[in-house]
Amino acid sequence: MTIYKTAELSFPKLDMAVANAEGLRWEMDTHISGDKIVVVFAGPSSNRANPYSPSCWWSDGGAIIQRARIGLIPQEDGNTWLAKVADSDWIVGGTTALEAAMRAYVVAKLGKEVELEGIAS
Repeated sequence: MTIYKTAELSFPKLDMAVANAEGLRWEMDTHISGDKIVVVFAGPSSNRANPYSPSCWWSDGGAIIQRARIGLIPQEDGNTWLAKVADSDWIVGGTTALEAAMRAYVVAKLGKEVELEGIAS
């Protein structure tokens, strides 16, 4: 197992940590598309056509933001956001609103550091 600082997590590791916080099973697959390596993260349904990505897609992350009552604050630089779960003391930043919100969610649920199995550093 590898330990990661929650405030530094980004896709796809952040999505894996969110899935852990939600109690969901996850798996990761990669494939080559043109000249890019594409990471496909499969969450609760393991549906590769519609992977789970709460740190990238509002359809997945928005429900968590609403349910966990996560507050979002855009920063004056226009490039960062701060987020805080209603019942948590932690304020966490990110380059997008979803990234900040999901980091805040994971910190509130799992702590400032998380362990992720089967992921190379």
